[in-house]
Amino acid sequence: MTYSPLYRAFPSVLLAAFLTIAASVGAQTTGGTVLRWTAPGDDGYSGTAAGYQIRYQAFALGPLNTEAEWQTATPVYNLPFPSVAGRIDSAMVVGLTVNSAYYFALRAFDEANNFSVLSNSPLLVMTAMDCCTGTVGNVNGMDGDAPTISDIAMLIDHVFVSNRPVWCVAEADINQSGGAYPEQGPNGDITISDITFLVDHLFISNRLMLPCF
Repeated sequence: MTYSPLYRAFPSVLLAAFLTIAASVGAQTTGGTVLRWTAPGDDGYSGTAAGYQIRYQAFALGPLNTEAEWQTATPVYNLPFPSVAGRIDSAMVVGLTVNSAYYFALRAFDEANNFSVLSNSPLLVMTAMDCCTGTVGNVNGMDGDAPTISDIAMLIDHVFVSNRPVWCVAEADINQSGGAYPEQGPNGDITISDITFLVDHLFISNRLMLPCF
């Protein structure tokens, strides 16, 4: 395996601290979690990597510590483009089984398709807790209970672009058109109306957000 110049300045011990679990949620019938880590560069401590890969496997198989384990692990899709070195990046993983446990690992690559060493492999236990927190609007699961412009961006991407799953369906049903258990998808209860509601809240009337059920 070839390692990019960016990681010559990032020994594996340091890189191992970059992937940390930020949250775990059992979102209704499926589990979801948000992973966060510090973005490396593509030239030592500066620049921007070309992309990321994240994989996971069940607790019974142990941590993802070797290339052989990595090759048989489950890949995570729809990952974000890397930020400039030193910023916090995150990815949402959905479709996990509630009340189960998983090991995760991350690696980055540069524009020449040189890969980093593997990160650490933290264990995450998926618990069946409610994904709602206070009011609706935390679409990306990153900002506590405070909706931001990044939540609007994720709604737009979900409705009009990739239909990538949202972190918590109830949080994304901004106008609560579906009640406690809305249907997710382009023809379900997460629609342009929810985008309009959130834009109005953040930039126009600041009307109160509805309770999250």
